[in-house]
Amino acid sequence: MKGVIFDLDGTLLNSNALVKKIYEELIKIYPSDVSFESLDLNFVFASGYPEVLEKLYRHVKPEYMKMIHQLHEKMRSSYLSLFKGVKTMLHDLKEEGYYIGLLTSELHQIAEEELKMLDALSFFDYIVGFDDVIKPKPHPEGLLKHLAYSNLSPKDLIYVGDQIRDAEAAKACDVFVILADWNLDKGSLMSVYFDQTVSKIDELIAMIHQRKNA
Repeated sequence: MKGVIFDLDGTLLNSNALVKKIYEELIKIYPSDVSFESLDLNFVFASGYPEVLEKLYRHVKPEYMKMIHQLHEKMRSSYLSLFKGVKTMLHDLKEEGYYIGLLTSELHQIAEEELKMLDALSFFDYIVGFDDVIKPKPHPEGLLKHLAYSNLSPKDLIYVGDQIRDAEAAKACDVFVILADWNLDKGSLMSVYFDQTVSKIDELIAMIHQRKNA
């Protein structure tokens, strides 16, 4: 095992409050056709902005995306943080020579801005965002891009995520997938989609090393 690919929101970043706040502010400026409160928050947190905008407005206008970028830039420093232990883990994995990738439903530019703000961008060898693929998760296109870029095989990689679509993408290309359940709120109904579940960073690190030595 030579590489680890991470999801971003809910896996590395504690970002739910930021995402929710962005939509709440957006619909004050551009009232939506469908109420934000009617949407499943699991869907909201797992999806890219264009997917959620389709639900709220039935279509995606450039001004909606422009406003999302503006709101994100304005609020991210107040609402965004890495989960405890993430930066040390990424640093240590990098030092140990692992390929470190990111596959996220976040827009590429926003993902890079978030990681740069949190002093974590340099740990990543390759980033695939929502707008870097034609078919986002649960389609495996993003993971296939990582396989091509890294020249690694599926057995050489682990994917770490926090949503069912992460597991589905990994299973579609035979990559071992781990559920990051940091808040102990995912439950057995979600964990059955994954090969393993961890609730602490130390458990994840141990599992990565275990897979490497297997």
